[in-house]
Amino acid sequence: MKKFVAAAVAATTMAVAAPVSAQDSLKYASLSPERAAVISKGVYPFLDAIEADANGSLEIQRFPGRQLVKSPRAIFPSLIEGVYDIAYFGISDIGNQFPYGSVYGLPGLFETPQESAEVMWRMIENGAFKYPDEVVPLAVFSNGNAGLYLRDEVSSLSAISGQKVASSGGALDLISALGGSPVQMGITEVAPSITSKVIDGSIAGWEALRTFQIGPTVKTFVDAPLGVNVFVLSMSRTAYDGLSDEARAAVDANRGSAVSVSIAETYANGVKRAQKAAKEAGNFIEVSEDEVADAFAQIHDAWLEENGEEGKAIYETLLSVIDEVRAGS
Repeated sequence: MKKFVAAAVAATTMAVAAPVSAQDSLKYASLSPERAAVISKGVYPFLDAIEADANGSLEIQRFPGRQLVKSPRAIFPSLIEGVYDIAYFGISDIGNQFPYGSVYGLPGLFETPQESAEVMWRMIENGAFKYPDEVVPLAVFSNGNAGLYLRDEVSSLSAISGQKVASSGGALDLISALGGSPVQMGITEVAPSITSKVIDGSIAGWEALRTFQIGPTVKTFVDAPLGVNVFVLSMSRTAYDGLSDEARAAVDANRGSAVSVSIAETYANGVKRAQKAAKEAGNFIEVSEDEVADAFAQIHDAWLEENGEEGKAIYETLLSVIDEVRAGS
């Protein structure tokens, strides 16, 4: 009897000492390493802000740089399956999970990463950005417009005619429209392929010049709004719905257009640094709108034809939202 009473007292003491509610714990994962500016200066401060607003009710463990995911194709299904709860990824890497998402990569749409972030978040809010039901959007943003980089020194964009230019996705059609010969190639293969003269150049984001060592292999840098890559920071809906009220309120208080624009600024700063280095290194060409108007119209028209009436409605909504953002409304 005495042993039973002692055990009961001990159990009661433990119950009193235990926290009122257990701390929620989430896992974040990405392919990009922590040293990448978009992670260290964009994503991580956002996660820190959520934890701070949760007042100790939420911890977000961080697994960047392929610790929990090894390939772009695996990142979305692993998010849904609960391998991790929050992920950062490019929408072009995961197949058709974002219907009509390719519209945001059309050339000539956006002026800055900050603009694209604000526009795309408004498209999420009005339902025109088709987000998968299995995930909750936290932030959406893009890199800066891609540039064209050529091995030889040339004087104008027209020199792309007949040149073998590497890229991927929709940029391959753009290369054709500009008069080049498109070569499908992963970004890690570009620099050695230019050096060995397998290709003559590449269309890629400005940040790729340093990250993938393309800059030292080329002599001409062409600045034109050749289109962006779209990235999202998403939480699985299962994880979101399972949060405590306090933790979910902290997530909701921080997700949205403000953090999207803030993360986009890391890309904008990267473009400035890359273009500054390119101007110092060699032949930097700024292209006028007239020079690319016909090629851009060809790409837009082809997208509209391929995506039918629903695609046309999304495209028109997108142009309208861009006008609103530029007007400051």
